[in-house]
Amino acid sequence: MRVPDISLSISERRPVCVIDPALALTSREAPLTVLRLAKLFELWVPRAFWQILDSSDFIEQQPVDQAQKLIGYPQADCDQEQLREYCDTIKIWQSLRSRRDTAGLGLRWLGDKLEESLLGSDTDWEVIQRYEALAQSMLGRKSRVDSLSPISLEYATVDALILAAALGSRFLIARASANENAEPMCCQTMLASNVPIRCIHPSDSSILIRKEREQIQDLLAWGGAAAWTVTGTSIAIVQIMAPLVWEKTTAGLESMLSMDMPFAADAPEVRGEISYPDYWQDAVAFWYRLD
Repeated sequence: MRVPDISLSISERRPVCVIDPALALTSREAPLTVLRLAKLFELWVPRAFWQILDSSDFIEQQPVDQAQKLIGYPQADCDQEQLREYCDTIKIWQSLRSRRDTAGLGLRWLGDKLEESLLGSDTDWEVIQRYEALAQSMLGRKSRVDSLSPISLEYATVDALILAAALGSRFLIARASANENAEPMCCQTMLASNVPIRCIHPSDSSILIRKEREQIQDLLAWGGAAAWTVTGTSIAIVQIMAPLVWEKTTAGLESMLSMDMPFAADAPEVRGEISYPDYWQDAVAFWYRLD
């Protein structure tokens, strides 16, 4: 008698995380590396990432010094070749978007409206409210973020952290600083906004932190992230928690957002007229390198 075939299917939810635009745009190899990682992680990109891509033609038409200022390039000694690679990387991302529908890239993001977003399978729609509340509250702190252009790499890295907090303390795969003791760019900007950042060193890490680091390293290695390290790019993991925004009820958030405000970064004229609750109060973040 023939034994019937047995098919087993095991479904395991992928880790949810956000990609740092500074890492996604770090080299011409970065876009394909990010897409490979999207098969292993539920990988989110911040809204400001798409805004940078949409503004590449404008950036390329500027002199080097002005373009560097516009994009917020992280290296003070940015030269023509570095800027060219940056713009080439943007073109690769644009090519990927044009060759197939954006949903086919396997990424997740928040749009201006729910119907313009691509949420994860288990993501609740209230994440949009939390994100908008956190973004507007950040501007309300009169921090360094207020002075950033919404179309800049520096702003996009902060936007990634805001998204990670709105998703529920998800971690950010970030570009680490060349200085081993310096925070990633996103953390430096958050520190200037009075959000405390703590560095986790291997010597003082708990067992859980060490285990988390090992698991993330394994997934990144499987996804081909070595393409970053061979080009001299180091990776850091950042996690940020803003518990106050989770304590507010849906009704409370709806009340705050019912003023039909545009996206906070696009509405500088109203910043001084309306004050928002400080949802970053008691927020905390930590980061560690994966070297």
